Amino acid sequence: MEKEKTHMSQVKDLVRKINKGKNLDENIPAYKNILFDLYNQVSVLHVALEYYMLYETLQEKTGEENGYLQETISVVNQLVKDTFCGEPLTAEEKQEKIDLLVATRSDVIRKMKVLTMYTDKLQIFEHVINRIELKYEKEFPMADIDTFVQKVYQYIFSGKDNVVINESIKEILAELPVRMARSKYFQLIENSLSVYKDSDQSAVDRYIYMLETSAMLYEPDGVEEYFLDVKEFTERLGKMKFADLSESEFHKAYDELEETAEYISEVADLYVEIESVLNSLYCYLTSEDGQPLTDASDKACVEMLQCISGLFEDGDWKGVPDSLDEKLVLTEGKQEKLVEDMLQLETVLVDLQISHREKLEQLNLIEDFVKLDTIQQLLAASGTFIEFNEEEEEKTADEAYIAEQTQQLLEKLKTQFAENEMCINRAVIAATISKFPVFFTSSKEVEEYIREALERCQDDAERQASMNVIQAIMEG
Repeated sequence: MEKEKTHMSQVKDLVRKINKGKNLDENIPAYKNILFDLYNQVSVLHVALEYYMLYETLQEKTGEENGYLQETISVVNQLVKDTFCGEPLTAEEKQEKIDLLVATRSDVIRKMKVLTMYTDKLQIFEHVINRIELKYEKEFPMADIDTFVQKVYQYIFSGKDNVVINESIKEILAELPVRMARSKYFQLIENSLSVYKDSDQSAVDRYIYMLETSAMLYEPDGVEEYFLDVKEFTERLGKMKFADLSESEFHKAYDELEETAEYISEVADLYVEIESVLNSLYCYLTSEDGQPLTDASDKACVEMLQCISGLFEDGDWKGVPDSLDEKLVLTEGKQEKLVEDMLQLETVLVDLQISHREKLEQLNLIEDFVKLDTIQQLLAASGTFIEFNEEEEEKTADEAYIAEQTQQLLEKLKTQFAENEMCINRAVIAATISKFPVFFTSSKEVEEYIREALERCQDDAERQASMNVIQAIMEG
């Protein structure tokens, strides 16, 4: 325990000296070495635990449903085996593994983009199907609009935090019946984009991407390669005349949509697990210095990885042996001890790359700090699917750029609206409006918008279905 305190004290002292710009010729390389070592220890823990979880997830399915993942899983298994189950890798072999890992990781990202696109599309069709469901009920209770509006108003404005209030408004907007002139809708889009004037073009691009995915306008690479059964189903949904569906046709579409959504969710969850293993393995390989792992916890991780690798190779989907529980015990508490030092060191990681870039160049450490930065992002909870792109110089979104991007988006929407059934267009408007910056200027305007949306909807089944969904949201 005393040793850990001393080490933490040394880490804090090193960070303090770097913050004060003291003796950087010695302190920056020392910082780099310590952070690489910490990342290496954390990443081997992550690889072991995530690889263990991946096997258990697949073992529960006995491999029967994993044909679509088999090629990727085979690559992951080979990478783990080559890294932990044989002789230490030479520098050339290690680079080969890293190159294969990066290519496999990019392939998973492509597939996840396709899955995400289908998820967005199914949400639109789910919105439509939910709104017509009550049509097939002989009778259903009708809620009083005035009473309901007051409940929604209280739900939105019960908190004092403006961020929470705005998120609640968007949540409700996504479910209200849409009865809005297209000219008004297009004006709202123009207004929402105008606030990005003089920001970075990348911010505009991200916002438009969010709108296009919500509106079923975005198609990533790989649509013609992956998940063709899902592609066929969504195309079939797009051609349906929802207003004319018989009860049996409705229930068939409803059941198929649920099954497809569940399938996508299961596949996506598995890709998240696979990508987590790849990320941690990348962090391990790029931080590994060729020194053997001697810590009892590190050894336990390697033994876990060797055992799971063997189970994968056998292909019998046997249960994980009880002996691995003992290995898990040896890893308990290790991560918490490492992460405290790691977070302390990371407080100056960005500043070093910006404020002391010239010094990093003098010390020939630019490439090392790029690796450290990448590892930091990959180990973060939000870093699962970050892409290894070359950084480009940011450009400012001037009025001309905003106008051009706005016009392109509006043209796409107009074309889509001309081709789609009204109920789908309304679902698209509801989905995209909920992504706009809140455009109300007072709580009274919010209340009036909710009331008007419900009162102008003359379809009792649609109105009540919307109210039912909103009620479920309010009840948590």
